[in-house]
Amino acid sequence: MKLLVTGGAGKAGRVLCAGLVAAGHGVVCVDRGLRRQPGVDGRVADLRVREAIYPHLDGVDAVVHLANHAMAFGTDAQTLVAENTAMNVHVFQAAAEAGVRRVIFGSSVQAASGAPLAKGAVPAPLPVYPLGGDSAPLPANAYALSKVMGETMLRHYAERHAWDAVALRLPYLVEGVRGLARQAAGMCADTWPREGFSWLWTGDLAGLVLALLDGPAGEARYRCLLPSAPPMEAFPEVRAALAAHPVARVARCYIPGWSPTPLESLPAPEA
Repeated sequence: MKLLVTGGAGKAGRVLCAGLVAAGHGVVCVDRGLRRQPGVDGRVADLRVREAIYPHLDGVDAVVHLANHAMAFGTDAQTLVAENTAMNVHVFQAAAEAGVRRVIFGSSVQAASGAPLAKGAVPAPLPVYPLGGDSAPLPANAYALSKVMGETMLRHYAERHAWDAVALRLPYLVEGVRGLARQAAGMCADTWPREGFSWLWTGDLAGLVLALLDGPAGEARYRCLLPSAPPMEAFPEVRAALAAHPVARVARCYIPGWSPTPLESLPAPEA
């Protein structure tokens, strides 16, 4: 397959592109700034500009759209929501016009978790557990709101253009085990219970995408999924938080041909 990955120069995107190339697929990576990656056709484009995506869709079999502002912090709410929405509609509309039938959108667990809270904001209600792709939207910040809008937009395009489309409510993404215990402890004290203690190793992203794209194109459907590895109960802070929040769980996400890597199977850090 020839795959277009937007936002492919980001933390998740770089690992995804490398994994897709290693699996033998052609990968076009589009981002506002690029790092050279072996085997990846890297291109610079600002997707906030309406016309920017069109030249990169020739011969593309599927689009993996990750290019969004990545956090609720670092920019104002108006800019974040406006620019994420613009990037989403630009990519989805151009894909429809180019005849692409398979689109995967990088959403977030925050779309349904009600976390994290903005400073001084009225606390959001607790989500209904277990969290999953079918959980009702519960955005508690501008970033989460933009992801809910992106999911709604993707569903609209899927239904109008007979796409096989997936919104992935990505959880906390882990690059490796180094420093993970400290990071996990911090999340236990902050947002993680609301997010159902969900997490995923970035090395699993390519396999996840390829499992979702497996089989011939043609089945028109929209799916919203929340893929997550089992909770990191090897860490004492996580066990204590799970005991304090026993219902805060994520529903198991069944994807044929794919399963997440648990904590104990993550590769050891290089010396």
